[in-house]
Amino acid sequence: MKSKIYLIFFIFGFLSIASLAYGGQGFYSLEYPPINGIIWEHLEDGDVFKILISSTDFDFNYAYLQNPYRFFIDISPINVNLTKTEIPIDTDGIIRIRIARQSEDKIRFVFDLTGPIRYKEIKKEDSGITIVFPPRLKELRIEKNSGRVYLNVVSTHKNQLNPEVFFLGNPDRIVIDIPDMTLMYDNYLSPTSSPEIGISQFSIYPPSVRIVLKNGVKNEWSIEEPKEAGTFQISLPVLQTAD
Repeated sequence: MKSKIYLIFFIFGFLSIASLAYGGQGFYSLEYPPINGIIWEHLEDGDVFKILISSTDFDFNYAYLQNPYRFFIDISPINVNLTKTEIPIDTDGIIRIRIARQSEDKIRFVFDLTGPIRYKEIKKEDSGITIVFPPRLKELRIEKNSGRVYLNVVSTHKNQLNPEVFFLGNPDRIVIDIPDMTLMYDNYLSPTSSPEIGISQFSIYPPSVRIVLKNGVKNEWSIEEPKEAGTFQISLPVLQTAD
């Protein structure tokens, strides 16, 4: 699998005293294992962040917060020697990583997000901690042509998407489930321009996104050949959408 690998920063425990402050003074102790760096791998099926730690003798916990959206992970006991406490990330939906000392032996990594992006996996390994973010739903577009409506789905996935499309009754609706996908924003379409289309994070673990087309007609839809990786188009009868 092809990947794009970025070494965001690299640090050693024997470098100069940490620039982060604890208790109003610089703090660094050789008692705790150091963080050796962060590696970001941009893969075909998501993004992987690896926090490299020179020991397996540490614990971690994490949480997902809103207003604004962010995900953080606390690691202890560890040490860090930083020249940067904020690292911009050039990837869809993940704005930056902020790093701060929470206590003498605890370091917090905060991932600032554009929306309700969910992580796919967090695991402790011999080299440190690995955090996996699945592909994100990037854009929805509605086009009308010759009495049909075309719903265009665009994601950050680098391979072909395999949505599951099916019909449900009472009330009638067409459901599109996209596996291995997370939302990137709260809102994709204006409620006034697309009142009959609903979008939600249907499943978190494993992640999947659900699109519901209300007032759908059974057997009156088709999936068009994707024009590029990470996209698909569904052709439908005209929905009740406002111009």
